[in-house]
Amino acid sequence: FNTSDIFSQIQTLPGIIGSPVNGNFQVNGGSGDENLILLDGVPVYHINHLNAMLSAFNGDAIKNIAFHKSYFPAQFEGRLSSVTDIKLKDGNKEKYIQTLTLDMPAASAVCEGPIIKNKLSYMIGARSSWLDFFDNLSSDDTNMNHSFFDFNGKLSYDINDHTSLHFSAYKTKDNYLYSTELDKKQSILSWNNEIYALQFNSLINKKVTSTTSISYSNYSNKVYAPEIGVAILSYLKGGIRELNFVSNFSTTVNNIFKLSGGFKISHEQFNLASATDSTLDNHKVNINQISLFYSNNIRISDKIFAEGAVNFISYLPQNFQDFFSIQPRFSFKYSPQENHLLYLDFSKMEQFYHYIRVDVIP
Repeated sequence: FNTSDIFSQIQTLPGIIGSPVNGNFQVNGGSGDENLILLDGVPVYHINHLNAMLSAFNGDAIKNIAFHKSYFPAQFEGRLSSVTDIKLKDGNKEKYIQTLTLDMPAASAVCEGPIIKNKLSYMIGARSSWLDFFDNLSSDDTNMNHSFFDFNGKLSYDINDHTSLHFSAYKTKDNYLYSTELDKKQSILSWNNEIYALQFNSLINKKVTSTTSISYSNYSNKVYAPEIGVAILSYLKGGIRELNFVSNFSTTVNNIFKLSGGFKISHEQFNLASATDSTLDNHKVNINQISLFYSNNIRISDKIFAEGAVNFISYLPQNFQDFFSIQPRFSFKYSPQENHLLYLDFSKMEQFYHYIRVDVIP
C-alpha cells in the first residue's frame, strides 16, 4: 500500500498493539494519546492521512527514527507510553539526488543537493493524493472524497568545522468532502499540521557539544457541525499551538563517562471546542512549562553500561492548579555477545493532560 512506511518495524516490537501509522497504537497497555511523536524534536499531534491508513510523514524525506518504550532519555517527558523521535534528512552537500515515488494512495517527490558545495544544502519533499483525481469520473457513492498533501523542507548550513545551523519546515493538510443538495462539494472534516524549527549546533571543544533550538508548531482541526448532530450551519474548531526553546550540552570524560543536561521552556495554547444539540463553544487554555534534565552514562567495561538520569518539570497552566514533578530514570545493559543484549530499565513518566481527536465521521 505504501512503499515508504517508516513505522513498519515499530509495529513488530513486543508490547505494540495496533499500527503506528494511524497514531492510535497502544504501547505496553497505554492509550493512543500517551505516545509522543517528534519531528526534528518538535511535537506532532496528528500523524496520519487517508482515514488513518497512511502516515503523514514522507518516508523518502526521513533520515532515521529512534523509538523508546522502556527507558526514556532525560530530555523526553509529557507522555506515559512511548517516544518516537523522527529526524529529517539534512540534504546531500556533495551531489544532487531526486526521488520520485508513486504508491497506491499518493505520489511524492524529494529533491536534495548542495547550494554551496560542502557548506549549504537543501532538502525539499512533497506528497499528494492522486486517487481523488478519479472522483469526478465516478458516482458520489463510490468516490473517496478525501484529498491530502504534505510538505517537508530543510536547509543545513555548516558555518565552520565546529558549528552548524539547520532550519526545517513541515506542513500537512487533509480534507474530507461531501456533496450537498445543490451538487456542490463541501468540506465536512479537515485537519492541518505545521512546524517550523531553527537549530544551532556547536562543538565547543573536542569533548563538549551543545545544541540550542527554537520551534513553533500548530495543529488545528474542524468538523462541519451538522455532521455531529448540532443544528448550526457552521464548523466546530479546535487545535494546539506550541512554542519551544530547548538548550542542552554533552561532554565525555576519558571515554568512560558521558554527561549531558539542559533545559526546556515551552508555551502551549489549547483551543478547546465543545458542542450541544444547538450551540458551539470555544475557549483557550494557556500553559507554560519549564523542565531541567540531566543524565550520566557510564561505560563500566566493553560489555557493561549504566545510565542514570532525572527530569525536573514545572507544569503551569493559567487559572488552574500548578504541577511539579521529579522523574528519575535508570538503565543497565550487558552485552555477553555481539548479537545479544540483556537490559534492566526503570523510568518514571507523568502526563498532565489527555486529548481526544475528532477524525472519523460516523
